[in-house]
Amino acid sequence: MNEQYKAAIEKSTRRAQVVYFSTPTCGPCRVMKPGMRDLKALYGFDLVELDATEFAADELKEMGIRAVPHIKVIIRGQVTDDIVGQRSSSEMKRILTQANVITDGLDFE
Repeated sequence: MNEQYKAAIEKSTRRAQVVYFSTPTCGPCRVMKPGMRDLKALYGFDLVELDATEFAADELKEMGIRAVPHIKVIIRGQVTDDIVGQRSSSEMKRILTQANVITDGLDFE
């Protein structure tokens, strides 16, 4: 298993980790990546970006990666959310909020 992925699992015992698998030639990945980076900048969660082309096929299979973009939310060493395919920033915000990775601001109006 990849060292960066192992490190994300280890860090998830202290703080949720969002692991984003993509490839440079994947159109949906190129569309989704800026939105993920924007969400990270806004909410400060840990985002680990991994290039799936740098893995051997057996490593990808071991991690359950069969298509990109693929996002895994890891909390306390366990994958709690497994998101495959392109999602909008608003949908990812909703998913990450439900997974308790981010907390949207309170509105007192």
